[in-house]
Parts: sequence; structure tokens; C-alpha cells
Amino acid sequence: MLFLAIIITWLAIQVWGVTSALQYDSWFTYWRQWVSRHGAKHLNEPASVILLLLGPVFVVGLILMVFGGWFFGIFGVLVNIVVLLYSCGRGNYEEQLDGYRYSLNHDDDDSAYRVAEEQYGVLASNLDDLQTGVRRVIGYQAYERWFAVVFWFILLGAPGAIFYRLCQFAVNSSGSSSDVTDRISEYSADDDIDKQQVENGEDECQKRLNIYAEYTHSILGWLDWMPSRLWGFSFALGGDFGAIYTVLKRDFILPISVNTLIERINLAAIYGEPEENEDGTIITNAMGDTPANFCHDRSCVKKELKVMQQLNNRAMSICLFAIAVLVVAI
Repeated sequence: MLFLAIIITWLAIQVWGVTSALQYDSWFTYWRQWVSRHGAKHLNEPASVILLLLGPVFVVGLILMVFGGWFFGIFGVLVNIVVLLYSCGRGNYEEQLDGYRYSLNHDDDDSAYRVAEEQYGVLASNLDDLQTGVRRVIGYQAYERWFAVVFWFILLGAPGAIFYRLCQFAVNSSGSSSDVTDRISEYSADDDIDKQQVENGEDECQKRLNIYAEYTHSILGWLDWMPSRLWGFSFALGGDFGAIYTVLKRDFILPISVNTLIERINLAAIYGEPEENEDGTIITNAMGDTPANFCHDRSCVKKELKVMQQLNNRAMSICLFAIAVLVVAI
């Protein structure tokens, strides 16, 4: 039954391209505000983070425990499907990537920079830096939108899947200016405090939200460690096995960020096994390119994007097949 939920999410992302119908996240903003306000009064910072992340997880687990067996278990299956779809990554990966690629066809040099900033939050002054930033973003986006969620869904069920997504929320949105503004507005309206108190409240709220993000970032690093390595292995099976396997063997136990690992895997898949200095900087690779960023013109950028898109889709298919084999074997 759980495999049915995995297949449906795979189809929703790969075939239908639609998961946003269930992905309304404004509730988390209000929940975070509530925890920030009341947690500061009654709980220390680690306890507030635990409440922030595990509160919704507990609700999902309770619903499955109490109602999961209704209608011969059909209700539990539906809850798992809904939670897994909700926990998938935000945005349409394929549509955003196509939009960025299309912007590279324009004679207007500002078009690609504008699209990269709007869709990926990447700011750059030249094409090398632009593509490096976009490559890192879409590399991680391709990984976390489905596979990381499914990995924790397999291990811990729907609570594990939504826990992973809540960690992403907390890291990406804690300390946002809109969140702080809402909190300060509440202080001003309810407590009639003066301007200095508003500024102090803003600083306090900002600090608290940043602390939440810092704690959650560490948790997310642990959650990403194993699935990111497995994702890389699926790349090796679907691409240049020798080059990617070399990167995985070298970096498997290193304390590097998942973004850096996926970036290195993508470069190995596109350009072959790199040669590096002792400090890790790239000297050259199988195609004879020398700079670390590699791309110097739009045709090269579009080639990178095409290869990455093909490899990501291939990796998702390989992962789905591996999960099916695992289910059959068990």
C-alpha cells in the first residue's frame, strides 16, 4: 500500500507535473509565529524547535493511528498519499528549468539573469557565476523534491516524510522579513508599545527565528546525509559510472554539505572525472576544460542543463525501480 503512494507521487512529478494542488504552506507561518511567541515564554530554544517540527508530525501520526484502519485501511492509504504529495518539493522543476533554458535563447543578456533571480534566487554578474549558482540550486532541487522525501517515507512512513519537509520550511523561511513584520504588528496593536520596544521586539523575534533555522539546518544535514549518497549512486548507474563513483568514494564520509556533494556529482556526470589540486580545486577534466565553472557561453550552459535534466529523470526512474525491487524482496 505504501508503494502505491510512492508510485502516485512519482507520476505526479514525472508525468503529470502537478503536486501544488495540495501544497498550501501558510499554516506553517502561523504555527511558527505561535511557537516563537509562546515558546520564548515557556520553553528553551531546543525545546521550541522540537515543538515546531514534531507538533505537526505527532498530529499526522495520531490521525494514522486512530483512523488509519477505517474502510479496510483505505483511509490510511489516502492519508499516506496526501501527506507524501504534500511533502514533495515546491515549484515545478521541469517548468522552471525550461523557462531558464528558454531565456538563454533571447538576444537580451538580462533575460537569463532576471529569470535566474526570480526562479532560483541566484544573483550574478557574469555567465560563469550565474550557471554555477543555478546548477547548485537545480541539483539540490532535483534531489529534495522527491527522493529525499520518499527515503524517509519508506523508513518512517508519512510522519517521516512531513518531518523532512518541515525541516526544509524552517531552514528556508525562518527569519523572513514578512514573518517579523507580522509579529511586530501584533506587538504594536496589542500592547501599545513605543517605537523603541518595537525595534527591540523585532530584533528579538529575528534572533529567535534565526536560531530555529540554525538548529534545523543541523538536523537537515543529518537527514540528507544517507539519501544524498544513494541519489548519487543512482546517478552513477544512469550516467558516467566511473567518474561519479570516484567522487562518491572520495567524498562519501567527508563532512561536506549535500549541495557541494551533488554539485560535484553533476560536474562528474557532465564533464567526466576531474583532476584536482590537493586543496580540491579543479585543474582539468576528461573533456579538457580547465576552469572550475567550465561554462563560458550560452551553448555550454544549455548543454549542461540538458544533461542534468536527463540524468535527474533517469535517476528518478532508477530509484523507483530499486524501491519496487525492495518491496518485492521484502
